[in-house]
Amino acid sequence: MINFLNKYKSKVGFTYLLLLLGFLFSWLININFVSERAVSSLTQLQESHTKLQAQSTFDNIQQFLENRVKLLAELGESPIVTSSVMGVELASANLTDLLNDRKILGSKENIYITDFTGELIYPKPTVNFSRPPFIEKIIEKIIDHEAPLVLTIIKEAEQHYFSIAMPVKYNNEVEGIIRFDIVSYSIEKLLVELIKDDHYAVSFVNKNEVFFQTAPLNDYSLVSKYLIANTVMTLYFHRSTSQLQEEKEQYIWQIGSTLTVTTLFSFALLAFLIRSLLINPLKKLAISERKTKQSEERYQLAIQGSNDGIWDWNIAENDLYLSPRLLSMMGYGKALDHKLENADKLFMKYIHPDDEVKARHALQEHFKNDTPLDFDFRMQIANGNYRYFRIRGIAQKGANGRGIRMAGSLSDISELKEQSLALEKVLEEAKGANIAKSDFLANMSHEIRTPMNGVLGSLQVLKRDDLSDSSKEMVNMGIKSSKNLLSIINDILDLSKIESNNISLESLPTNIIELFKSIITELSFLAEQKRISLVFTLDKNVHTYWLTDPVKLRQIVLNLLSNAIKFTLKGEVNIRLSEQNDTLVFEVKDTGIGISESQLTKLFNRFEQADSTTTRNFGGTGLGLPIAKKLTNLMGGEITITSKEQVGSTFTVVLPLKKTELKSHDTLELAQVQTPQAQRLNILLAEDNRINQKIFNAIVGPTKATIRIVNDGIEAIDEVGKLQPDLIFMDIQMPNMDGVKACEIIKNSHPNIPIIALTANIMKRDIVKYTQAGFDHCLGKPIDVDKIYILIKKYTSVFMANKK
Repeated sequence: MINFLNKYKSKVGFTYLLLLLGFLFSWLININFVSERAVSSLTQLQESHTKLQAQSTFDNIQQFLENRVKLLAELGESPIVTSSVMGVELASANLTDLLNDRKILGSKENIYITDFTGELIYPKPTVNFSRPPFIEKIIEKIIDHEAPLVLTIIKEAEQHYFSIAMPVKYNNEVEGIIRFDIVSYSIEKLLVELIKDDHYAVSFVNKNEVFFQTAPLNDYSLVSKYLIANTVMTLYFHRSTSQLQEEKEQYIWQIGSTLTVTTLFSFALLAFLIRSLLINPLKKLAISERKTKQSEERYQLAIQGSNDGIWDWNIAENDLYLSPRLLSMMGYGKALDHKLENADKLFMKYIHPDDEVKARHALQEHFKNDTPLDFDFRMQIANGNYRYFRIRGIAQKGANGRGIRMAGSLSDISELKEQSLALEKVLEEAKGANIAKSDFLANMSHEIRTPMNGVLGSLQVLKRDDLSDSSKEMVNMGIKSSKNLLSIINDILDLSKIESNNISLESLPTNIIELFKSIITELSFLAEQKRISLVFTLDKNVHTYWLTDPVKLRQIVLNLLSNAIKFTLKGEVNIRLSEQNDTLVFEVKDTGIGISESQLTKLFNRFEQADSTTTRNFGGTGLGLPIAKKLTNLMGGEITITSKEQVGSTFTVVLPLKKTELKSHDTLELAQVQTPQAQRLNILLAEDNRINQKIFNAIVGPTKATIRIVNDGIEAIDEVGKLQPDLIFMDIQMPNMDGVKACEIIKNSHPNIPIIALTANIMKRDIVKYTQAGFDHCLGKPIDVDKIYILIKKYTSVFMANKK
């Protein structure tokens, strides 16, 4: 036994020795061969990088100079400059104005202008002025036409700057010289931006005379030299030889270190693998077999305990296995052999004919596009009846991409499917009932608004007459009662649209502050009547413009505020507007009758008030608060209330709106307006209702406009051809031809005639329909006199402007 172990140990030691020798041999070869190739590649890379750096540096300096040469040339061609060097006395003052505040590429540079003798013209020489020595050379070169421009380098305060000189010509003769020193940007600063380290050096040489160099060139070797365009100045680009050698040595050291580490790692990994292979593989095999057995036992247990049936289809052999549970679901029990031949035909034999196409499509998509196989279908069971099943599975594909095996589960979902179908039927019936309800409410709205037009229109006309105080009070009461009735109709329509999800939100730039102020103004009359204070508190940090639906927001505020005024007998109603964490917040606080804690739970129920006695004492339908809450929720916000009986209530609304800097869209101002004067305006009214015709005449008559009335759309089209009115008011529902069709026909031939829809159909889908037909505005019935006067005033102004 001991001899066997010694022999085994000797073989292991020998193996490790071979590995060590192999490591040393491979390490020596890699160090010599790879290092040599790496140094060669590094040298080429360094040369290439250095040349690119040199070219880039030259291109940037060349571009830097060219941009300024162009501007200097343009300045030298200026008539003022030309006249000045030629001695025109009048041009001297103009030259000073031209150059005193002149900037070159946004910077103030030193600009000098001399005549052909070298006498300084600009700036005016001082008493102690002496001409720099290098100026003589510049004058000589330019006057003698030796160079189109002269580039030199000057030094000031230990900094170097480019100086550019060019001739000022007249009739192609040199009359003077314009020069500027680029003192806003030193050469040192320019090169620091272009060359990020001290590996490189740059020098400027003019005919073997070094004008400038960034460093002593003892340790540098020349890389490239470039002649600056249109000059005799040459740029020399150098590279540090010591730095170059240092980089090579560092690179060689890194390569050697890396090779050493990787070779050692490879040796260690190989040693680890050999050590692992010497461990008894039978132990791992035993563990693997035990896990496999446990997995198979779990699988069998899962199949037996599952309520789903299991199927396994060997496509290559066309062999189908069905689990006992699956056979039981189909009513066959154990009487049928679990393995059935012709599996591909068996499935289609029992499937319902109406589901066959769906099943084939699902299988094709699964095999072709790997779409999950999961669909419902009907299948015939043993007693001949059809039941609903859900099949799920996955295919195994061969090397050619074709399916070779498929397995999955089958679930009986008949009861669940029947419940789902019943629910769909109920939902469809509910949807139909909801549509019928909406249509009924829309029709009722139209039928109520049409006669209300006569009532409210008559009252508004009477209000503008010279009446006694008691008569005015009666008229105001009539108008108020009519508007309350309209408000009830609108609340019912709004609640219907919200509950049927037939309402959409707009996102428009809205001046929130002006919106709240307009509501305060609108409701201040109600507060004054009850002798209570209506207070508006605006926090300082409130942003002005927000993206929201202004109509819906106005409705929320109006409902809460009018509700507070209604239930406040004395004291005040305070509305406060603020913003918190980029959300809009407003509170409506009153000193009214308050609400008990037990009544708060039904506060937002529709057609219901907290206490039934409040309906008798204060009136109302109980829809205002439910609509406000539902609109708030629809806008993603929250409404809360705190209240105490005989003390008052506070409603708080938080809306997650977005701020904007865009301005609000223009809207019609609804303030009381004076009767406009429209003597030269021809107005056509298309309306079949005689009462509405008389009301319109009574409202519009005082404007002195010429009014023509027709009874339907056909008459309107004929009248437009004869009269060509300046403005058309058109009812929608008329005999023979409705207003929508008439508007489309008129707009095709007379697109510039504005047409206003007068309609009792004011639901959003109706307004969209009218706008698409070509109507310029839509006014709901009953007609608001102020709105009509605003539109007449607007189009009278347009008419008069066009006449001019």
